[in-house]
Amino acid sequence: MKILLLGLSEAATGNATTLRRIAGHLHAAGHQTVFRAIETLEEEAMLETARKEQCDAALGIHAYGAGKFLRHLEIPTVIIFGGTDLNDVIHDDAKKTVMTEAVEHAAALVCFNEDFMNRAQALWPQVKTKLHLIPQSVSVTPSQFSKTSIVALPADAIVYLLPAGLREMKDPLFLGNAIAAWHKKNPRIHLLIAGAQRDISFAASVRETVRALPGVILVDPLPQPDLWALMSQSEVVLNTSHSECSPNSLLEAMALGVPVLARDIPGNRAIVSDGKTGMLFATPNAFIAKAMNLHSDHALRERVIAGAHTMIRTAFSPEREANAYAELFAKLS
Repeated sequence: MKILLLGLSEAATGNATTLRRIAGHLHAAGHQTVFRAIETLEEEAMLETARKEQCDAALGIHAYGAGKFLRHLEIPTVIIFGGTDLNDVIHDDAKKTVMTEAVEHAAALVCFNEDFMNRAQALWPQVKTKLHLIPQSVSVTPSQFSKTSIVALPADAIVYLLPAGLREMKDPLFLGNAIAAWHKKNPRIHLLIAGAQRDISFAASVRETVRALPGVILVDPLPQPDLWALMSQSEVVLNTSHSECSPNSLLEAMALGVPVLARDIPGNRAIVSDGKTGMLFATPNAFIAKAMNLHSDHALRERVIAGAHTMIRTAFSPEREANAYAELFAKLS
C-alpha cells in the first residue's frame, strides 16, 4: 500500500518522533509512505497529494490537527489520538465537531493507553468497534553529545532534565522555584529545560522568568540522538505537564536506564507506577522529597530502573508495535 502520513514536521516534538517511528514500521512491512506537514497543509493540497500519489490509505496524528484533513478523503483513514485531542481541543465545541466528523469517517482509531480508549469510547460510543489499543514503542540511539558542551552548566552538575515544548500545557516552570531554592542549598542541582518554542509569547515569558531562577537553564531543541545522550547523563528525566497521553520522553528515559519523576496525571500514570517504574509527584515539595530520596536510596533507584526496563521490553517493544500496525493496515487493504 501507499500510505499518506499527516503530522507535525518539527523534529523536536513527540508527534514527529511517533510518526517517524511508525513510518519505519510501515516501510519494514513493505508499504510506501508520503508525508505532509499539517502545520503548513491546505485541504486542496492534501487532496491533490492523495490523488497524484495514488495513495491507498492515510494515517494522521491528532483527531483535530490531522482529522480536519482526513475527514475529506475517500480512501481508508487511520487516526492516532494525541494528548491535546482529549485533554484540550475537545473542550472547543467547533473543533469537537470537526473531530467527531473525523473519527466517524475513519476506518480505524488508535489509542496509546486504556485511559484514552475509555475516554474516546465515552465521547464517541458510535465508534467503539474502530478503537485499537496500540501502546507506543521506544528505540533509542544516543549520540556522543556531552552535557559539558552546555556552557551554562557546570561539569559536576546534577541535572534534572525536562524535555518539553515551551507551551502552557507542558507547564515547564512547575518546579522552577523549588529547584532554584534547592540549587541555593546545593549549587550542583540544576533544572535543564530542553524543547521547542511551540508558543512564542509563552516561550518569551518562560525565558524572562528563568532569568531570575538560579540553577534553571533553558536550552534550544536538540537533535533526537543528542537529547537521548543528554538524558543518559542526567540524574532524572522529568515530566511536569498539566495533561499528557503517553509521553515519549519518559519511555525513552526508561529505555536508557534513567529514572523518571513525573507529575501525577492520568497520562503519566499510564506508564509510571510509583516506586516501581518511576516516581510520581503532585506538588513541587513532593517532588523535592522524592528526588532527594531517589538520589540517596541506591536500592530504590536500581529498583525503579529495573522495573522500567522490564516494562519497556515487554509492553512497549518496537516489535509489538510494528506487528500491531502491520495487522491494522492488512485489514484495510
